[in-house]
Amino acid sequence: MYLIDKISLSLMNQYPKKQLGQNFLIDKNIITKIIHLIEPEVEDVILEIGPGKGALTRYLAQMAKSLIAVEKDKGLIYDLNKDIPDAQFILMDALTFPWHRANGYFTKIVGNLPYNIATTLIFDIVAHFSRGKLMVFMVQKEVAEKICAKPGDKKFGVLSAWIQTFCDVKADIIIKPTCFYPRPKVLSQVILLIPKKIELNKNTQEKLKKTIKTCFNNPRKQLKTILKNRWNSDLDDFFKKNKIREDARPNMLTPEQYLQLAETIYKK
Repeated sequence: MYLIDKISLSLMNQYPKKQLGQNFLIDKNIITKIIHLIEPEVEDVILEIGPGKGALTRYLAQMAKSLIAVEKDKGLIYDLNKDIPDAQFILMDALTFPWHRANGYFTKIVGNLPYNIATTLIFDIVAHFSRGKLMVFMVQKEVAEKICAKPGDKKFGVLSAWIQTFCDVKADIIIKPTCFYPRPKVLSQVILLIPKKIELNKNTQEKLKKTIKTCFNNPRKQLKTILKNRWNSDLDDFFKKNKIREDARPNMLTPEQYLQLAETIYKK
């Protein structure tokens, strides 16, 4: 039911645009596996980012209650509207999408994200999707590893701490370049993000973002050195209460501790 033959792109009007970071998914086995990971259900209202040639879109539109796809390429929108009438397509740059309006409306967000905007997109989306059920994204494998890194791991950084504040994360299928047209130069990976139902107001988000970025601007330094200009009795109590080592570095705190740290630093 999920299988799709390889797309003969040479026979189509639209070719991948390098400036838009387009790499179309063409492998039927990978498409099948991703559909299974998304688990589209009859009550789902799904938002897809960058549908491309509709490799996932055509199945999601048939299986979900509704499917809305955001696409920046005007030429692709024209073809998609003709080929997949069950879906709704919006001509828009996903970077300008009002993600705060997606919360509570869409149940799932999915997409094969262009490498050049993937981190920026995910960083924004996760903070505004607390009432959603699931996000499934294809990203560069290196990015997937950073997002899914655990505290104590060398790759645990700004992305990990921020995204894992809002979501439980899981790295899944690794996708070879041969599964795309044109072939990217790196491996891709599918990640699953499951919202933790945490809602932070804009002010708290800004404090957390600033705290995380400040700490990871100097990832090899000890936290006490990084925070020395802000050090006070509250920070001292925070470190003692959480049993954080004297020589702890930024990658050793959990996302929950970063939220507490931000609240401590910016305590009125």
